[in-house]
Amino acid sequence: MRELRVQERPSANLSLKDLHIWKEALEVPLEHLLIDRDLSICESIQSRASLVKIMKTVASVREIVVSQRLIRMLDMLKHQLVELMPELSTVRAWQTNANRRPQDELGRMAVDPILLGELSFQLD
Repeated sequence: MRELRVQERPSANLSLKDLHIWKEALEVPLEHLLIDRDLSICESIQSRASLVKIMKTVASVREIVVSQRLIRMLDMLKHQLVELMPELSTVRAWQTNANRRPQDELGRMAVDPILLGELSFQLD
């Protein structure tokens, strides 16, 4: 944790390798990591976040709908969203109290952890 905090400092000088590791872990384009953090969130990240929220809502409604006509419309909307952003194909419905992740299902960090040994830390 201490090493990660070193990387967060404004004076930290991350190597391209470190930036690539963070890019992969966060699943964002490299240029998003290079934006001044004092600026507001860039427009493309806001758009992607909005699309994820919409897809989660579509998936949630799809789980409770019984009308075949509405099911077809939701499936069409899901397909259209995936055309805009292919990563949305794996987005699940909003979590509810009765629909939490089972204890035996691992989160993404457990399946694909960031190995601190791969990160190098350089300060100016």
